[in-house]
Amino acid sequence: MKNVPMGVRLWLAACAAVVLVTVAVSTAAATPSGGCSTTAGITACTFSYSAAQESWVAPAGVSSVKVDAYGAAGHLLSCDFADTTGCHRNTGLGAHVQATVAVTPGTTYYVTVGGHGDGTTGGFNGGGNGGTYDFGDPSGGTFNFGEEGGGGGGATDFRTSTALSGRIVVAGGGGGDAWPTRGGDSGHDGNDGVCADTESSSCVRNAGGGQAGTSGGALGGLGESVDAVSGANGADVAAGAAAGGAGASWPAPFDDNTFFSQFGGGGGGGGYYGGGGGGAGMQTQGGGLPGSDGGGSGGGGSDYVDPSATNVTISDGTSLGDGSLVVDGSLVITYTEPNPTYQIQGFLSPASKSKWKTGSSVPVKVTLSIAGTQLSDSAAQALLSPTCHVFFSVSTTPPVSNACMKYDIATHQFQYNWKVANNTKPATVSITVTVTNPDGSTNATKTESITITK
Repeated sequence: MKNVPMGVRLWLAACAAVVLVTVAVSTAAATPSGGCSTTAGITACTFSYSAAQESWVAPAGVSSVKVDAYGAAGHLLSCDFADTTGCHRNTGLGAHVQATVAVTPGTTYYVTVGGHGDGTTGGFNGGGNGGTYDFGDPSGGTFNFGEEGGGGGGATDFRTSTALSGRIVVAGGGGGDAWPTRGGDSGHDGNDGVCADTESSSCVRNAGGGQAGTSGGALGGLGESVDAVSGANGADVAAGAAAGGAGASWPAPFDDNTFFSQFGGGGGGGGYYGGGGGGAGMQTQGGGLPGSDGGGSGGGGSDYVDPSATNVTISDGTSLGDGSLVVDGSLVITYTEPNPTYQIQGFLSPASKSKWKTGSSVPVKVTLSIAGTQLSDSAAQALLSPTCHVFFSVSTTPPVSNACMKYDIATHQFQYNWKVANNTKPATVSITVTVTNPDGSTNATKTESITITK
């Protein structure tokens, strides 16, 4: 809070009603909430909003993954206040953070997807609550109009443990709005209250937006002050805290009906550091004292990527998802499927150290398996088309090099019928079958000796 002694600020921060996030951990480490799909050797696992922390185990052979994290949006409240003149409300949007991070095969990692602000309730994983207003009029009059502040959006993160200290990728959530001001995007301050009452001769724009959580702590916005009556200040966020601050609520004296309406501040977005809550605002009667028409909106949460990550891009305020303004976060883990390790079974033909005359045909036959299980026909055929990855070679003079083998579906064998040329020099020679990876590197090879005679 601006211009408030530190001791008072800490006391107020301790009293502020922020969202305390209890992260439920899913006991199932199997299928991500959004499922996994593999296309052309690239697997993408999607984690959708589930209001619980999920786990993911790095597969064997996978040492790095691309993480796409999307923070959740703050809440957009409807323009249902009696005077909607100039109402152009929008919601604070979360971030899109992309990074390549190293993982250890067999290790469990954790994903927490943020939820959007829902009414005045802050979104799951750190969104601050929006402020409310006094629905009753102590004077007995009819001046009980107002608007609540929207809850801030939750952050989305990828962790090495269930604790906050394990976060290595964080996409901040957007701040909640406050009538009629837009919530702050992730990484951005909330907006101050704005003038929307055409009856007022002037407006004092001092219902402050909360600060963005980009510096390890964030100040809440100041409440509006008119005629010696001040709205509450938005909640500060202590240094290092991940939850957004609560938007200010009105316990507001109406001061003989001077104040026509009251406005709660927007809640701060969750993040690596949470955004500050927006201050409360007020609107005076037409012809009365000047006042801003609305509270301050919540500040956006901050983003974070571990310094060891590569290929990092951070885009604040872009998490529109399917185009809806009210959007939960999501996270996608993408990785290249590791190459399987093939075992070459055989040679089924020819027999080792057997003798073959020049001009004869040598039937070369093998089978392939993975972890002791023979390849299916479809998997075997995929190794030959559209690109050949199973080759026959022989060290004769002249040699035969990298001849593509064929697959016999009836016997489930890879075969090559080698016609020994008449001019082949008699000798003991090595015949070799080689299986290559998609990049052309060698995956498996097997060699045996036979003798060529005249």
